[in-house]
Amino acid sequence: MLENTVTTFVLSKGGYKLSSRRVLFYLPERLFGYDVSSGNVIQSELSPVSVAVCPTPVCVRQCGFCSNSIRNKENRQRKLEIAPDKFVRLINDFVKLGVKGVSVAGGGEPLAYKGPIIKSLFLGKNLPFKIGVHTNGVLLEKILNEKIFKSNNIAYINISVIAHNPKLYVKICKASGNQFFRIERNILKMIKLKDCTASSILCGVKILICRENFSSAFEIFNYFKSLGVDNILIRCVGNFESGQDVELSFHQINHLIGVFKNNFGMDQDQITAVTGINHEVLPIPSRCWICALQYTAGVDPDGEVYLCSPWSRKEYSIGNINQSDFCEIWGSDKHKKVAVRLNKNLRSGKCNPLLCRHYYSNLAIDAFVSGLIQSLPKSEIEKGYGRFI
Repeated sequence: MLENTVTTFVLSKGGYKLSSRRVLFYLPERLFGYDVSSGNVIQSELSPVSVAVCPTPVCVRQCGFCSNSIRNKENRQRKLEIAPDKFVRLINDFVKLGVKGVSVAGGGEPLAYKGPIIKSLFLGKNLPFKIGVHTNGVLLEKILNEKIFKSNNIAYINISVIAHNPKLYVKICKASGNQFFRIERNILKMIKLKDCTASSILCGVKILICRENFSSAFEIFNYFKSLGVDNILIRCVGNFESGQDVELSFHQINHLIGVFKNNFGMDQDQITAVTGINHEVLPIPSRCWICALQYTAGVDPDGEVYLCSPWSRKEYSIGNINQSDFCEIWGSDKHKKVAVRLNKNLRSGKCNPLLCRHYYSNLAIDAFVSGLIQSLPKSEIEKGYGRFI
């Protein structure tokens, strides 16, 4: 059981950590009354801890490794994105359910969404949850204002980055080199705004390692470190869509392992989690606890609601917010049936730890159920990213 996840911190000024064990903040409460000997996957009604919302398929760059390229193209052709009224109802449902964390991500670039994302979400009143923003940084200036930073709604801003110079940037994302400098300006403005407003927002970047930039990983790290961000995370890209071929080769991963160890100073646990190279026989979790204990969900631009991002295909949708409210979809018979199917996928060895950010979390819950580890103290939820599963 690894402590780290497929996305791991390589720099954190505040000592933050994205641990696979953050699910343990909510045990034993979510396990109360759960019969582990039963074949039933979902056995009670629980609200999701966190929900990821992908409001639009529109993006301002064309990265070859994009995990949603086919779906984005289809949704753009059909002009599908979350309608403004549906977005407002969705946020209201999250409030009703007591969701603790809402992340906005892609899909496309969430800040390209023209719906009421700023008014209803970033500047929402009396929200019971915190917000995580996943962006490529090109349109970041849309939320760089004092009102948003003082609202205390956003927990973190995470900018996906791919290059340390415009030449490499253009090569990877097929966009103008001017975007590279725009992102740099936005990052510097973000950090300055945080300081001026004394905001608690964690301002970070996530380095996406692909075939085109793997040999420059440490240079990319040093460049963004020099800009003064709070956090730097790293992840290797994966084959999320059918027929996709973007994952690093064995040779490229071996090169990275040396860089991670000698330059980054990453420990073996981190390296194994990020590269997916585990020389030990990896156990299969006893069940998909993330589904069973109803930890999380995702809402796509076309309105489909999913329980697992690697399996976000139509046949695994639990409903569509264009047809029913999220509150009606969550806990429905279809929700329970899909959870059973996803559990079978895991148990039959179909789930890939490199793609699933919850694989090691499922093993952590197995360890808790077996009495090998304890739950985590609630006082550390914020520092441990416990609102975002």
